[in-house]
This record gives sequence, structure tokens and C-alpha cells, in this order.
Amino acid sequence: MTGPERKIQLECEQRLRALGWFVLRLVLPGRRGFPDTFAMKNGSVLFIEFKQPGGELSPQQEQVIEMLLRAGAVVLVAESWGDVEPYATPS
Repeated sequence: MTGPERKIQLECEQRLRALGWFVLRLVLPGRRGFPDTFAMKNGSVLFIEFKQPGGELSPQQEQVIEMLLRAGAVVLVAESWGDVEPYATPS
């Protein structure tokens, strides 16, 4: 993960934790393309892939995200906290 993406990830993870989410950074050897972060609160689960603005998903990331979506998961591709906030603070 590059510098800008890491900065976005750190900010979002910090804000999620402040809102009471359990946050886990995902590093899965042999599972290329898996989202960067898993977050859970009150039974809600988010998988989050962080990208710098204008960044693109790799083919492996697209495949994994499609698999997770088919399984019913909520998967976000986030370029900023603004992409995560609506899911983190439901109305």
C-alpha cells in the first residue's frame, strides 16, 4: 500500500475505532486482492479497500470484491473518510 492510501486507511480506522467499531487490518498470505480492513460493530460488518483518489482496483481485487458481494458482504472502496462515514454512522 502506498503512502496516500496508508494515510487514508489510518484516518478511517482511527475514526471507526472512535465510533466503537472493532477494526482489523487484513493481511492474508496467499489471498491476494482481499480488502485492506475488516470492521465490525453491533453485527454490522464492513470490508474496506483503500485507494488514493483516482486509484484503480487490480483484477484480483475486483474478483475478491465480487465474491464478497455475492456472499452478501458490504464492501467499500474508499478514497476518503467521506466514503466510509455513511456506513459507519447509519442514520
